[in-house]
Amino acid sequence: MSEYSEIHGVRYDRGSLGLLGDAFTEAQLLLKTKYIEDLTLNLQVLLDLLKTRLGKGSYLLSCYSDEKRYVILLEEGVVKSVAYTYITSGGRIAGYVALEDLIADLRVAGLNCRLSAIVAEAEEKTTVAQPPEKASSIESKVVETTPLKRDMDSLRGFLKHLRDIISDTASLYGCTMTGELAVEERDGVLVVRVKLGRKGIFGKCRGEELKRAVDKDLPLLTELHDLRGVKVVLEVVFA
Repeated sequence: MSEYSEIHGVRYDRGSLGLLGDAFTEAQLLLKTKYIEDLTLNLQVLLDLLKTRLGKGSYLLSCYSDEKRYVILLEEGVVKSVAYTYITSGGRIAGYVALEDLIADLRVAGLNCRLSAIVAEAEEKTTVAQPPEKASSIESKVVETTPLKRDMDSLRGFLKHLRDIISDTASLYGCTMTGELAVEERDGVLVVRVKLGRKGIFGKCRGEELKRAVDKDLPLLTELHDLRGVKVVLEVVFA
């Protein structure tokens, strides 16, 4: 049973606050979201939204400070989970500490945020009984209305496979992979960010060449892991 507490007027669920500590959970939620708008939030604006527009339904907020990227899961006006990653190192913090840091940042200055609604199961399926049509027309409509929703196993398998490919290939381009993959959603695109460092003292990490090589494998990987219809973009960040 959910146990709600409050900090600086923000209600949160103690039982699920650490849920987003797993990056795979965030990635799965991102595939269920529909972008609404960009917002600039401070603590008072967030409190007002939780009592009005965000008081009903489920939402995902992605917010940025100079050092961190926050992700906040909201349900029925309650903070269900909070996590953040350090933009430079990729380290991830979730739970009450992340909530405290979020509120501290919101009290000091506004954060640029991206608001997305989590699409309900019933809304994802748009099938309506209609007269029979040609097969090609029906197939086209199926492709257009298929939701970007996949189960955790498919997504986890895809990201693990992608990580293994990058890790195994990096040395050929003078690079080494540092940390884990970071995942976020932008305009309906699944963005996977990898942090690279130089292998050894001398030489150069040819990260862009590595990216081009891995990009060629992405269509096959998405099909292999049943992620057809999901557009994936790889971003390289240098340590």
